[in-house]
Amino acid sequence: MSTATPIPTREDSSVVLYDVSWEEYCNILAGRGDHRFYHTYDNRVLEIMTVSRTHEWEKKLLGMLVEGIALATEVDICCLGSSTHQREDLLKGLEPDECYYIANEPVIRSKVENIDLQIDPPPDLVIEIDVSNSSIPRLPIYAALGVPELWRYAKRQVSIFSLDSDCKYQTVSNSTAFPFITADKLSEFMQESTSEADSRRVRRFVAWAVEQSEKG
Repeated sequence: MSTATPIPTREDSSVVLYDVSWEEYCNILAGRGDHRFYHTYDNRVLEIMTVSRTHEWEKKLLGMLVEGIALATEVDICCLGSSTHQREDLLKGLEPDECYYIANEPVIRSKVENIDLQIDPPPDLVIEIDVSNSSIPRLPIYAALGVPELWRYAKRQVSIFSLDSDCKYQTVSNSTAFPFITADKLSEFMQESTSEADSRRVRRFVAWAVEQSEKG
């Protein structure tokens, strides 16, 4: 592989590199400095992608929702944002748009800086925004890493995926982390008019979520 790594030059653009060793992949991650790129690595193939403001806005909106619900319902979570999750033994790694430890929050509470996915659990919930399609399928990587739940926003719809016993994702109607939350309700929230401030939209949804959790 060339030592000069091509850098995407505009939002929602990407480059794909082939025959990239694990060491080269880690060196690229270490050398990215202040540049904000998403890296998807799968069996020696590496995609480096930039993302648009729309992508960042949508991921933060869903992230605010998760964090607001957790605060309002007094559920302990650990927010790890777009931190890199990888396993050398699987030759897989990537940065989610947002990710959270929920059921396993107590397990990693004291070791956030030293999480090793070969011995520690993966995040309980990952958020993926599909504004532009990745050249490398990302759901199989999350499945290989053992992420139990994924929310995917694409074409103005939120889908909830749950990992089954065969390590494959199945589409489900309700969240496992927050059983009172449905994919339909999340989609409805994301389709609301942008004439209202994000914080107000989130507060309304959180108030509804609290009502649902108290019914259950």
